[in-house]
Parts: sequence; C-alpha cells; structure tokens
Amino acid sequence: MAHGGYPRRGAAVRRPKSSPSAAVADRKRKRTAAAKTASLKNQIRSTERFLRKDLPDDIRIAQEKKLEELKRQQELQNQLAVQRTVQLRDRKIKFFGLLLLNCLVPIHLWFLLSAHLYLQFS
Repeated sequence: MAHGGYPRRGAAVRRPKSSPSAAVADRKRKRTAAAKTASLKNQIRSTERFLRKDLPDDIRIAQEKKLEELKRQQELQNQLAVQRTVQLRDRKIKFFGLLLLNCLVPIHLWFLLSAHLYLQFS
C-alpha cells in the first residue's frame, strides 16, 4: 500500500451529541443565523441590480425611493464612523498629554503652570 493503509479520516461519521446543552447551542446558532440582516452596502447593490431590470412604473418608483433612503442611511453611518474615530483620537491625545505632563512636571510646578495659563488665556 502506497499510503500506509490508514482509514479515511474525513469519512469518519461523527455522532451528534445527545446532551441538552448541544440542543440549546443548535437552537441559538439557528436563531442568530435567522436574525442577521443584510448590510446597507449589500442592500444598495441588490436594489440597483433589481432596478436594471424591466419593471412596472409603480415598482420602479418604490425601489428608487428605497434606494435613496438606503444611500442616506449609509451616508449617515459613514459620518458617525468618522466622528467616532475623531472623538477617540482626541480622547487619546488628551489622556496621554495629561499623563506626559504629570510625569515630566513636578506637582508644585504643575499648579504654578496651570495658574499662569489660566491668567494668560482668560
């Protein structure tokens, strides 16, 4: 025998677990799979493909309205993502800036510096 005569590993049939926890896990997996919705990008693409077909006027108008709404939602989602990244970056800058100042400047000089800056910018 060229390959040593080992039994096929892929052909081994696995018996399903009969425990209640396996049944619960299967139900959860099926529920989450059914609850998933298509992303905005996929919805837009499928609507655009559908509009390429020869459609009656009422269906075409409804699909164009749906497409406009989906594009508006996607634009809003993109704006929120940009705002989140900017806000996170600003938070990091503030935190590390204060951390750096606390490490480099002794506390009694920190109070003098903050009082000086307060008077200068007020």
